[in-house]
Amino acid sequence: KPILDVIARYNCVKAIFAGHHHQGDFGYHLSIPCITLEGMVETAKENAYAILEIYKDKFEVKGVGRTTSRQFKIN
Repeated sequence: KPILDVIARYNCVKAIFAGHHHQGDFGYHLSIPCITLEGMVETAKENAYAILEIYKDKFEVKGVGRTTSRQFKIN
């Protein structure tokens, strides 16, 4: 919680990315999207990764393999 309190003080923070959590996760802290990418240790038989595309008005996470694709607006 102390880290989120610091991040919330700055309006320049548009998203938070972290990894890894085996199931992955997504939510919001205030209006800031928080993305935790899935753990990929168990994916030796397949490629799994994500490409982050940043646009003027949105972020797009393009997942490959078991990585979840997500799209959300930049506030």
